[in-house]
Amino acid sequence: MPTPSVYVQPADYATYGIAETVTADMVGQATSLINAFLARPGGLLYSVDFAGNPAYMAGKTTSFVLLAGSGGVPSGQNVVVPYSGPTLDNNSVGEVVIIDRTNEDLCEACVISAVGTNPNTVTLYNVQNVHGDGARMELGLTLSEQKEMPKDRSTTLLANLPVMNLQSGVGRYGYGRRSQQISGSFQEMNLLAVVSSFGGPPLWIPWTVTDAGLNRNTGEVWVPAGILLAYYTEVKIWYTSGYSYATLPDQVKFACANVVKALKETGLGPNIKNRETRDGLKSSKFENNIIDANTREMLRPYRARILA
Repeated sequence: MPTPSVYVQPADYATYGIAETVTADMVGQATSLINAFLARPGGLLYSVDFAGNPAYMAGKTTSFVLLAGSGGVPSGQNVVVPYSGPTLDNNSVGEVVIIDRTNEDLCEACVISAVGTNPNTVTLYNVQNVHGDGARMELGLTLSEQKEMPKDRSTTLLANLPVMNLQSGVGRYGYGRRSQQISGSFQEMNLLAVVSSFGGPPLWIPWTVTDAGLNRNTGEVWVPAGILLAYYTEVKIWYTSGYSYATLPDQVKFACANVVKALKETGLGPNIKNRETRDGLKSSKFENNIIDANTREMLRPYRARILA
C-alpha cells in the first residue's frame, strides 16, 4: 500500500513524546505545516514500486488519471496503450505515470515516450508488469522541474534533496540568447534555424536518464547533449527525492512532534497574540508561526532550494 504521508506514524507516538496528546488528524496537519515551511508540497517521503524502488512522492496529489482501454497494459518495450481520459500532446512526452498505485504487487512507474491523439494512445517506454483493463495510470505524482540551461553548459541543479533517482528527462532547442543572437536577425544558419523554420513551438525530445550524471546530495545533473551534439536550451526532469519512513531523519520526526504539541497547546490558534482566562491567567505568543524558531532550525536543512 502507498506510504502514509506523515512524519510520525502511530507505532512511534510514544517514542517522540506525543502518545497522550495526539490524534491522527493533528499529525497530518503538522506534516502539512512542515511541508509548507519546507516549500515541498510533495513532502519528504517517497513510496515504492513492486520491486521496492522509489516510484513517486507520498505527499503528491494526482493531477490526471488515464484509464487503460481494452487489453489493459501489456509488459514490454514501447508499449502502445489506448486510454480514456484527457487528450495529451507533445508536452506530455517524458511524463511519468504510476500504474496500479494501490496494488503493491503491480505498482510501477512508466515513462510516456510518445502520444497519439486519434485515438487517444500513449506509448510507454518500458512496462514490467501486466495490468488489466481499466488500469489506472496516474500523472503528477513524481517531482518535475522545467529548467533553462546555462549558456554553453549542460548542467543544472534540482531543488529537492536528496535526489533518489532520475526517472525521465526531455529537452528542446531555442534561439540563441542575448549576445548569441545576430543583431536584428533571427535567421541564424545553424541547427536552431532549421528547427524553427517549421514554425510552432519546438518539440520536447526525450533523453536517456541512464546517460546523465547525478550527484544525489547536491542535486547537480549533467544532461547529455541532443542531436548533432548540441546542448538543449531547456530541459524537463522527473525524479523522486527524500526518504522512506525508515530512513527519515530523527530530527524531522522530532520536529513533527514539536508541531503536534504546539497545535495541542495553542488551543485558539497560532495567530492569537494575547489571551486571558477567566481565572486571570494571561498568555501571549511571541510570533505568529506555529513552528517555533528551534523547530525551524531543525527543518532548515531539508528546505527546497527555490532558486536552484
